[in-house]
This record gives sequence, C-alpha cells and structure tokens, in this order.
Amino acid sequence: MDFGIKIYFNFKRSTKENTMKNIAIINTTLNNMTVVNNALIKDLGANFFIINSNIEAAQAHVKDLEDVIDFNNKSQLEVADFRVLQKCDIILIDVHSSWKPGMSDVDVMVQNSEFIYQVAWQTRLNNFNGLALILAPNNSVMTRVFADVSGLSTTKVIGLGAILESFRINKQFGRVIENFENNALVLGDSENSFVAVQDLLFKYVNISSKDLDIENTVLQANTQTNRILSIKNHNNWGMGFWAFQVLDAIVNNKKTTFILNVNKSDESMISDVFISLPTTIDGEGISNIYWPKFSSKEENLVYAFVNEQRNFYKIINHYFASKNK
Repeated sequence: MDFGIKIYFNFKRSTKENTMKNIAIINTTLNNMTVVNNALIKDLGANFFIINSNIEAAQAHVKDLEDVIDFNNKSQLEVADFRVLQKCDIILIDVHSSWKPGMSDVDVMVQNSEFIYQVAWQTRLNNFNGLALILAPNNSVMTRVFADVSGLSTTKVIGLGAILESFRINKQFGRVIENFENNALVLGDSENSFVAVQDLLFKYVNISSKDLDIENTVLQANTQTNRILSIKNHNNWGMGFWAFQVLDAIVNNKKTTFILNVNKSDESMISDVFISLPTTIDGEGISNIYWPKFSSKEENLVYAFVNEQRNFYKIINHYFASKNK
C-alpha cells in the first residue's frame, strides 16, 4: 500500500465508466474553490453546485471559474441552496475560520463546530444520502460532529485529516531510506499526527528511528501549515490538491489508499472518534480501513490522541447544551 508521494504517480484507473456526479461545494473557501478549479482543469465531469451564505460571492466564484471551462469540458457550475442536496452524490464542506482578539484555539474550534452542525442538519432536512468530505480544521472533531448530527453512516463521512502531514513525512523519509515505497503509516489528525514507527521499522530493517530523526520530521510536518498561514494567511494549494485526489478517486471509482480521518467502529479503543488511518476508498466510499500493530509506546500515543478528541467533543457538547437552554 502507498501512503505518500507514490499515490500521486500511481493512481489506479477507473473500474467503471464515469457518470456525471452531482457535487455540492459548501462554503466558498479557498480550499473548496481550489478543489473545484482542479476538477475543472482535469475535466472531472461533474455538476458542481456552489452553496454559500453570501449568494453574490457564490455567483462571482461561478463567473470566475467559468473562464476555466472550455467548450469541450463536461463539468457544469451553478449557484444553489441546500435544497439541492437531495440530488447530490457528494458534498465538500469547509469553514471560514474567524479569529478575534481574545479567542483561544478552542474558541475557534467551537465556533467552527456551529457551522458544521448547521450544515449537517441541512443534510438531514434535505435527505442527503451521499458521501461527505470534510476539509475543516480540527478535522477529527468536525468530522465527528457532522457524522453525529447528519445521521449518515460513518462509512459515508470522511475527513481529510493528516493527508498533508502524511505526504510531508513520507517525502522526507524518501530522502533517507533507500528504495522507499512511501508507505510510512501516519496517524492522528491534521497538525496532530504521529508515525507508526514499529510498522515502519519492520518494513525497513536496516534503518533505525534515530536515522530517520522521526521526532523532528513529525514536528516539521505538523507545524508547516501554521508556518504557511502565518505568512500568507491560507494554505489552499496543498489541501486543494489532495482533496481533489480524494474526490477524483471517488468520482472515478478508483480503489486508492489515502491517510484519511475515518471511524473504525470495530476497534474498541477508537470506536467513538475519527482518526487518520490508511483508508481505501472507491465510488461507494470507504472500502477498507487498515489498523496497524502498535508498540506499547504507540498505543499510548493513540490513547492520548483519542482522549484529547473526546475532551474536545465534550466541550462542544457542553456549548450546544448551554446554548439550547
């Protein structure tokens, strides 16, 4: 299985003819619109419905993107509202994070969860029964909020999770390990990932964890997004690229493995959270989730991550409970 750079060069061909999918893009964030731009350039062949609270902004994005579509492009674009969800096969959801002086990271997370809650409720009201791809930060928690409120099967709810961190870490390991196959397993969440070291050392017996400088490599991967944001205020190119690869795998029914935030309900220690794991997806959604063997140290990392996510979810539940009194 390939979990890094090699995915880009070795995508599998479609196993069935592509039919026109209906895809709702919820929120005109740079991440979401970069995905749409990539889809138009690659002529994904889908009907895109742009949903945004500011209708004029959505219309402007459509007009701008129409200049990307040539006469032979099969894709279509239009502005819509939530009622279109009843005929959609896939939705992409991102948030406009709004930080104000005095707000903590937890405050921003709670604020973002409110938007995710509202969108999830709209999917329920409008009988959406397709696949949901969540791009929002605090991805593990946001994906769980969406799954719980929407009522969708967790096999139909996917978060981007640590997909960027996986790419960065595998790329760095490829500079150190001879004949590396980009198959280091990166777990956790966006900006909060860690490596299944035992699994990696079993695959490459001539390398030690010291040779790989794992702690520093993971630290650099986890902090790179914030370093980018601090300078240019957004990081849409990398996220938009990988989100498109996931979307393309779904639309074209490619059995492709990515590191994604998913719910593995048959593993008791993580059954109530979403966590980034090697996940194979196809046109129907999740077809397989790989659960590696851990060392005792790595099990402790998993437990710590799971407990952190549970605590975040308690904070969000407390917020909604107090708001509804």
